[in-house]
Amino acid sequence: MFLFLSVGMLCGCSQEPDKNAAATPGAVQAVATDASIGANTTMSAAAMQTTAANAAAVAQWADLLEQNPDAKVVTDADLLKRIAATGLPWRVKHKSTGMEMLLVPPGVFVMGMSPGDEAAEPVEKPAHEVTLSNAFYLGRTEVTQAQWKGAMQNNPSVHKWTDEGLTEQESDAKNATDSLPVDNVTWNECQTFCAKTGLSFPTAAQWEYACRAGVRKPTYGAIDDVAWYGKNSQNKSHPVAKKGANALGFYDMLGNQYEWCADYFAANYFEQCKMGVVDPVGPAQSKSGDRVSRGGSWDSDEAHNRASFRTMGSPVIQYPNNGFRAARNP
Repeated sequence: MFLFLSVGMLCGCSQEPDKNAAATPGAVQAVATDASIGANTTMSAAAMQTTAANAAAVAQWADLLEQNPDAKVVTDADLLKRIAATGLPWRVKHKSTGMEMLLVPPGVFVMGMSPGDEAAEPVEKPAHEVTLSNAFYLGRTEVTQAQWKGAMQNNPSVHKWTDEGLTEQESDAKNATDSLPVDNVTWNECQTFCAKTGLSFPTAAQWEYACRAGVRKPTYGAIDDVAWYGKNSQNKSHPVAKKGANALGFYDMLGNQYEWCADYFAANYFEQCKMGVVDPVGPAQSKSGDRVSRGGSWDSDEAHNRASFRTMGSPVIQYPNNGFRAARNP
């Protein structure tokens, strides 16, 4: 059963930050520079010191995989340049979970309804300009069942079978489901995971910025190429990173599992943002306590697997089509 509800009729709330909400990523200011990228780039002494300091800060919680962005992965030239301009390591491995994380640079984008998107719902309007002042790290994939088990010593996921003909017991014995995204986890349980691992939820604005990766279309690629959804999923979730990535290198931003975000949900919140906002964290509260969930899932139709689609869920209910993607301050 599809458990997320239609959100078009819900009430709106204030946009003041919630002091008790999950910590949101972002602590490094953008660096204005036109520095080129490549092995032959000459760095000033000051730039080298800054890069070393940034790397040392990140090294406290992550292992370095690649300092500079790979142009074969980050395929948007502007994003490539802005990642390099931060001086931060691009690709790292979170020490306590083994999670691969990629750097998302500061920037400005248009959040909400994509131009000409006839599937857009009222809660996706109006489109508005959002400035994200700080770089942040985001999981390259949704949190997997292996990563969840490692931190929480349990696995509440409904989806534990593979298409290899194994029983659930055989699958568990062989760790065959470790690469499946965790599902059936409440927002509150995910908050506990974050507290244990030093990670956090992305805000809804950070999530959409990372999902779009410079694209103003409803999806960042042909839907069957980038997402597991109702028409191609065989009614189940799939191992992460089996579909095409976006221009920042993230997998499954659309489809597979819905992804919890930090924000409370308010149906008319975008009306409060229509003049443009900086580092939005969502409304201060919600009468029902519902939290934002984004990205569509294995059981949702194509219209729900769009970058601007917004839905919500109770923070205390487990949904078999909902997981999350973790974020982290540099």
